[in-house]
Amino acid sequence: MKKLYTFISLLLIISTSLAQEKAKVLVSSDQNNQIIIKWYTETIYTENPVNIYRQEKNDLNWIKINTIPIVRKNQLSEKLKEQDPLFNIIENKILGSRAKDLDGITKFVIMIRSVEYPEFSEFLGIQFFDKDITLGKEYRYKINEIENTKESELGLSEWIVADKYIPKSAPDSLKVVQNDYSANFSWIPNEDLFMGVYLYRAINNAEKEKLTSVPIIASADEQGNYPEIFFTDDSLKIEESYSYEISGIDYFGRESKLSPKITFTIKDISPPPPPDKLITEVVGKNVRLYWENKNVPDLAGYYIYKTSMNDTAFKRINNTPIGKEYHTYTDSVKDIGVHNYKVSTIDESGNESFSEIYPAVINDIFPPAKPKLLIASADTGVIILSWQENTEPDLLGYYVYRTIDSDSKNYSLLNADPIKENRFINYLPREVKNNFLYRVIAIDSAYNKSDYSDFAITRIPDAIPPQKPVIKSISQEKKGLIVEWLPVFDLDLAGYQVYRAEKDKTPIQLNVNLIKGIELFTDRLALPNVDYNYFIIAVDSSGNLSEKSELYAAKLCIETEVNIDFRKITVEYKKKKQHVQISWEVKSDNEIKGYIVYRKTNEQENFKPISGLLPKPEFTDKNISAGKEYLYEIKAFTTDNKQVKSKTKKISIP
Repeated sequence: MKKLYTFISLLLIISTSLAQEKAKVLVSSDQNNQIIIKWYTETIYTENPVNIYRQEKNDLNWIKINTIPIVRKNQLSEKLKEQDPLFNIIENKILGSRAKDLDGITKFVIMIRSVEYPEFSEFLGIQFFDKDITLGKEYRYKINEIENTKESELGLSEWIVADKYIPKSAPDSLKVVQNDYSANFSWIPNEDLFMGVYLYRAINNAEKEKLTSVPIIASADEQGNYPEIFFTDDSLKIEESYSYEISGIDYFGRESKLSPKITFTIKDISPPPPPDKLITEVVGKNVRLYWENKNVPDLAGYYIYKTSMNDTAFKRINNTPIGKEYHTYTDSVKDIGVHNYKVSTIDESGNESFSEIYPAVINDIFPPAKPKLLIASADTGVIILSWQENTEPDLLGYYVYRTIDSDSKNYSLLNADPIKENRFINYLPREVKNNFLYRVIAIDSAYNKSDYSDFAITRIPDAIPPQKPVIKSISQEKKGLIVEWLPVFDLDLAGYQVYRAEKDKTPIQLNVNLIKGIELFTDRLALPNVDYNYFIIAVDSSGNLSEKSELYAAKLCIETEVNIDFRKITVEYKKKKQHVQISWEVKSDNEIKGYIVYRKTNEQENFKPISGLLPKPEFTDKNISAGKEYLYEIKAFTTDNKQVKSKTKKISIP
């Protein structure tokens, strides 16, 4: 009962003075030169009749102003019940129970309706109009309860000067705070003047409307403290302009003046979800990024950020966002080493979210051989791919790509993580009837990727251009550079065109006539010590040109030997600092550019890089777990892009 009493205490205006009084008596002037008297008890109304007495200022006499005792009526008017059908239920509750036996919710409803409907207050026997007054004089009123022909005082009003009613000012300090896409409201309650407030809202300068059908009542706790938020409007929309005003409603059902208007526009402040499952794919000096992302309605696109190994500040590398329908980007880099990437999503309001940071190592290690003998066999709703297994000892796995209807420029990656088996099952809807083309690449533990495999198709198209040639090798002889490539298996193959390009120069075709029946060309015009890029284009008998092969870099030069010796490697667990300290000594005839530390556990098959390019022979591994055993290797990189790997060092973490 104590919690209920606290809950309805504001509604009944039961202040500290109620300890001496049984009822709170409220008085107010109206527009008709009358004084309205209204009284509330803890049970809202009394079962016993009451008399009302008036006293004039400086007069000791009390005058009874009602001709007959005032008591609750036994029937509510039909007109009132038609206005609000809830009065049918309220009437039954009141007539069927004693006032003191009504539950708290019923009292709450009776209290609200007695304020909104003066006729209902008269039904309850808690309201009276004193017409026999003189304007300008000061009065107060006393309510006496009659029980067994004896009267006892229920409550005494404050003094009031008889005057014309003037609407009061609205409650002070209306405050509106946006919280995401909602608006939270608070103000300074005035329990002596107002039972609650009405909140009005206008959208985009339209006509204002009342947000709630009943007054908003700010209830204090037992210590008299109010909550920070009195009301929340959670029906707001982005880019809409909203204006709010409040008015107080007094205990006689009258609204105050409106408060000053507060207007604001809802802005989109929620960033889109960041890209997920970012993959960096390194092919030569090209880094291809793949990512996934949830589809959100206001997504504008993606930005790519990069930092090189000697810089910690990320720089955006695309001036305009990548279209939201794309999930890949290729970055051409010049420097060998570690490059870190992250991808951001940006929405139409400019909110941006960033992915995790993913490294890409550019080096000159030979990639795995391209997968061979790719075969695609189709069945209902499924395509099974198989190919000849690669034999490289550091092979990490394979990536599988697919395109539709010979769209050879827009392949989609099918597996986010490399698969270890030389077999892949692609499940498709049964009703799909497109031509599907597949190709596979191999990836090793250093994240070097092979050339793409030959195409595998589920249904032979009527006509396609020759397959993309693949340069197998470029070797050196005294007279020039020998370019060799794998044969393109095409029934109507007419021959090949060989191209060479220098930096920032247009590629030139080296052969005048198509090369037929041989996959070899000797470039006798290559100049020594010049960096070249070669590519091959296959041509069929109809003049269709294949995609140009991947660029193959070569230079007519003499390779220098690498002589690097790891003399001493120390791996220590620092218990106080909870990290592993690694240091080493190197003897080298070559100029060393830096080092990269690799690590794996016994459960992992391959080493993975855990550092960037280090200028000094030392590294601290802080990302360790107790009870684990770690294996470390170090690679030294020379200024002419050679590398040497150390022996493996093992340490157990207690």
